[in-house]
Amino acid sequence: MSHRLTRRTFIQSAAAAGFGLPLIRTNAFASENDQLHVGCVGVGGKGWSDMMETAKSPHVTIQAICDIDDSANHLGRAAEQFPKATKYSDWRTLLDKEKLDALIVSTPDHMHAPVALSAIERGLHVYCQKPLTHTVHEARVLTNAAKKAGVVTQMGNQIQAYAEYRSAVQLVHDGAIGKVKEVFSWQSGSPRWRIVSDRPEGGDPLPKSVKWNNWLGVAPKRPYKKEIYHPFSWRDWQDFSNGQLGDFGCHILDPVSMAIGLTAPDIDQGRRSTDQLGNVDTLGAGQVRLPGQ
Repeated sequence: MSHRLTRRTFIQSAAAAGFGLPLIRTNAFASENDQLHVGCVGVGGKGWSDMMETAKSPHVTIQAICDIDDSANHLGRAAEQFPKATKYSDWRTLLDKEKLDALIVSTPDHMHAPVALSAIERGLHVYCQKPLTHTVHEARVLTNAAKKAGVVTQMGNQIQAYAEYRSAVQLVHDGAIGKVKEVFSWQSGSPRWRIVSDRPEGGDPLPKSVKWNNWLGVAPKRPYKKEIYHPFSWRDWQDFSNGQLGDFGCHILDPVSMAIGLTAPDIDQGRRSTDQLGNVDTLGAGQVRLPGQ
């Protein structure tokens, strides 16, 4: 039997898997012979929990796993958990060789759009960790691509399904605090990933387990520096992340957007504004700028 599932079957299976579709409720599922064949790009850290939660569904097969680090805490651990899954260190090779139904993208922020867009253009359903993209332009490109491809997509913002968040949103809708005129959102504490304030000079010997060029991806080239970028502190650098706004902003701003009905900025109006400033975006719809372009 072919493992190509329909859009409806994918949604049903994904709901059972906790695959980021918390609002869908259904008692109808695919037959026991139908499987959702899933690939995972980035299987350390948050990627590990994304993969493991998805794999709980009896309708999911983890078919391929990819990570730039094949050490025990990354690709090594995933390979032990899913010994039948094919291992890759380059996500492009995975997409070229595997016949999948869906892809989980749990890389550092700067690689969300390139990986997710490539999967969507191949007709794959995509679950992408937050923040969805590194730039606003990338988010618009992914939105258009997903609509064109007709695939199911979801950002890893699971906290919006919490009862506390949704109850607060409903209270605002019901007028419990009256008309909202101003909103303040903040996060207490300090970033756990902050190690240094300035970019260190030079580089360190590259561990044999790390494919550094694959990790850099579309970001400007720089030398490897131990513990400064991979595996956790990349959020401290603009080339790879949006910092605290990208890390937790989507969580604390999401209920605000839902409560007061905020929508995306008007794209046409934005283009007119940039035209007037002489700062015209030269990229057309469906394009993501890569190094050297």
